Amino acid sequence: MKKIRVFTHKNKYSVIISKNLFKKTSFFYPLIYAKSIVIITDTNVANLYLKNIKSFLLKLCFKYKQIIIEYGEINKSFKNVNKIISILLKNRFNRNTIIIAIGGGVIGDLSGFIASIYQRGISIIQIPTTLLSQVDSCMGGKTGINHIFGKNMIGSFYQPIAVGIDPTFLYTLPKKEIFSGLSEIIKYGIALNPKFFSWIENNINNIIDLDIKILQYCIYKCCKLKLKIVSKDIYDLKARMILNFGHTYAHAIENFVGYGNWSHGEAVSAGMMISTYLSKYFTNISDLTISRIRNILLTAKLPDRGPLNMHPENYINLIKYDKKQLNVESGFTEILIKSIGKSIIKNNIKESTICFAIEQCQSKN
Repeated sequence: MKKIRVFTHKNKYSVIISKNLFKKTSFFYPLIYAKSIVIITDTNVANLYLKNIKSFLLKLCFKYKQIIIEYGEINKSFKNVNKIISILLKNRFNRNTIIIAIGGGVIGDLSGFIASIYQRGISIIQIPTTLLSQVDSCMGGKTGINHIFGKNMIGSFYQPIAVGIDPTFLYTLPKKEIFSGLSEIIKYGIALNPKFFSWIENNINNIIDLDIKILQYCIYKCCKLKLKIVSKDIYDLKARMILNFGHTYAHAIENFVGYGNWSHGEAVSAGMMISTYLSKYFTNISDLTISRIRNILLTAKLPDRGPLNMHPENYINLIKYDKKQLNVESGFTEILIKSIGKSIIKNNIKESTICFAIEQCQSKN
């Protein structure tokens, strides 16, 4: 078992990484303060794990209510926010309620947002079940739902009271979900840590094969890298923006093709390649660096360019609505790399330069 303590100026909580999470009763210690428990999950996770979760909670003498929504990115919506809050109100859940969110990024983001607004805030425990959510979205306190004009445009910063990560949950995932999670893992190496990038290059097949020791180290390293930055910049105002490497274009792709038609990881992969070519324009990174980034993405069965029918003007029209691009009149803001593991925030980038990088990315593949 590995444990990371997270400290912010307002909150502190633990991230536990362990096999057999539901045998670690100490992880669920915060539940002793709960008057009631609400489990929020999706149809896929419910079919796999809900029976065991219910047995565990009953063994600890906790009463609970379960809320199950359909699986998929399209369900991160106002409709489901209203549906779940209506259930909470109808059943008279009060501020002593603790939500347990069990699922991937959709469940984590949706449940976190609901926890942050229900009666001005109730507690939430995050238990991520996908690789992408385990290495990224389950921690840091970003919550949100999607809007027709952009991904995660309605949301809040709201920290959980605990995060529990069990790598064995990944054994039931289709390989496509593993590849999707690899995109965020690779992001940490590209944007933050050259040694970790080299480690990923050497161990990527072991990650794909779900070697438990490799997985535990990989998840732990990603959590450490992310939380070190998050603890200094909770509200994504400066340093934390580096974690958005490739994401501006990724969100545009997801919106363009329709939420759920490309996985988040696939979109991030293509977005990182665009950001890499934009970095080439400004920082003159080497062709070897570009090749290493492309090769590791292709090894992870991830795309190295966006949809073929998506043109530069499509990207521009959509990224203007991205929450990180509020001052497009003075130019766009992007995360670039000077080398693998060394990122910078570049402001006032011209629209024509963004289009050039997109064209370069599409034509070089």
